[in-house]
Amino acid sequence: MPEGMLRETEGLAVVDPDRVRVPAQFRVLGRWADGSVKWVLVDFQAKADSSGTATYNLTYETGDEAPAHRQHATYNPAAHPTVRVEETEDDLHVDTGVLRFRVDRHRYRLFHSVSLGDAQHGDAQHGDAQHSKPVHADCDRGNVGEPSRAECGRDRAGDAWVRISESASDGRLARRLYGPGGLCRASLAGDACVVAVEERGPLRTVIRLESALEADLPMHHYGGYRPVRCITRIHAYAGQAFLRILQTHVFTCNPREVEIEDLALDVPTPFSGSGPDYAFGLNGVVTGTLDHGERLRVAQKKDNHVQVMHGRPGIERINAEDEACEGWATLSDGISGVGVACRNMAEEYPRAIEMTGDGRMTVYARHDPEGSRLSLARYAEEVAWHEGEGVYADGTGIAKTTECYVLYFEEDRREEAVETLRCALTQPHVSVSSEWMDRCGAAGGFAASTSIGGGKQGILAGSARVREGRPEARSAQESRPESDSERESRPESIRTPQVSPEMTRSADRMLTGFADWLARNIRLGRWYGYLDYGDVRATWDE
Repeated sequence: MPEGMLRETEGLAVVDPDRVRVPAQFRVLGRWADGSVKWVLVDFQAKADSSGTATYNLTYETGDEAPAHRQHATYNPAAHPTVRVEETEDDLHVDTGVLRFRVDRHRYRLFHSVSLGDAQHGDAQHGDAQHSKPVHADCDRGNVGEPSRAECGRDRAGDAWVRISESASDGRLARRLYGPGGLCRASLAGDACVVAVEERGPLRTVIRLESALEADLPMHHYGGYRPVRCITRIHAYAGQAFLRILQTHVFTCNPREVEIEDLALDVPTPFSGSGPDYAFGLNGVVTGTLDHGERLRVAQKKDNHVQVMHGRPGIERINAEDEACEGWATLSDGISGVGVACRNMAEEYPRAIEMTGDGRMTVYARHDPEGSRLSLARYAEEVAWHEGEGVYADGTGIAKTTECYVLYFEEDRREEAVETLRCALTQPHVSVSSEWMDRCGAAGGFAASTSIGGGKQGILAGSARVREGRPEARSAQESRPESDSERESRPESIRTPQVSPEMTRSADRMLTGFADWLARNIRLGRWYGYLDYGDVRATWDE
């Protein structure tokens, strides 16, 4: 936003291509030196036609302006579902309008007590035309005849875990043992679990879970050993049955002694028993059934090599191989199901999705079927005087975030669920017009006008009103070139840029060319991997 234009977000609204106001929420992310709004985060749910493009306008109207044709902006649960959060001593109760779940406040569990149904419209108990009947996956306890409340184990309720190795070998006779290694679980570190509502809004709410992964070892001297920490963010959306999960791992272990074998998150499933049906994307939709004791693992070993393993532990066979999977999978029991979609699965290899015959689903942030480990140690312990110690820094404190979506659905909506998961992996780009970014000046020279007389020239950001995302028309007198004295009297942030259009176009071409060159080299050089993808640092001197 231009400096001096807005003090708060009251008066802002979003209108669709038909000029109808849509539900939206706003949050100020940054302010100018005078305290006015500089950056504002706008949340709304958009739809596009067959062309794949839709234009929404951000509007601002003061109280004395005549209202445009639109729907009322006040949130009415009878018309629009909202995200509701109720905090109790033990749980956070979250309701998106179609999906309800709880988050334990004292012990790490991703979420539990999952149920589908439109409780905000009062039909969760009786069902409705769209949802034939509520589907429950309760991980607490209950009685026969009520929503399923079977007791869940740690991994069934959505545990985060890591498998570590604390030994090393030189490939010959020498072997070093630093500890027993094994599983470390977030659910074991109850005193380290902190749950909070990080963002609260009617359209999107974020629940933050922070914990440590504690070694699952029955030895007293290993009690409280926590080599990795995790931060989980659950994004819940109004009227949606899917959740966005951002899982951050922070490696606090001794990198000389500890290596990482697996990083995983168990997804709560809405059923129990054996014989579930599975589906995943690999050159189309692959379907089948898992018998009790079987498991199916879709493992992206390299950016251009995926393996599908099927069978019982120890006697698994390779069912299929290809360059890359689509990154999604579903598991259902004929009544209800759960699906996951992993962003950048090939680029952040080695990753995997695992499903079992007893209805369990696990998303691996890192897993190599050949058993390679993630080492954060220095590549050499010897330090030369002329090279300096900084060259040999280890990976203590490194953090990596992976992203996935979890979707709950009813069996008669499986095809729709698959399309939703695919859409989560191919999200459209969203952009703000360069003319507006130039006008407000919040991006500095990275969004300067490329036309003479455009952008900030002659526009008073503090007084111009915005309607349908565009400043109101100005008279010819207002559009005249400003004098040097007028320019100097204006706030620095909205002065006419003293940069020639050719210089701006040249800088834009340079930045565009550099970005294209970088993307091309990442692709040609296959600069991918769990820690490599997205890690780009570039500097240059003029």
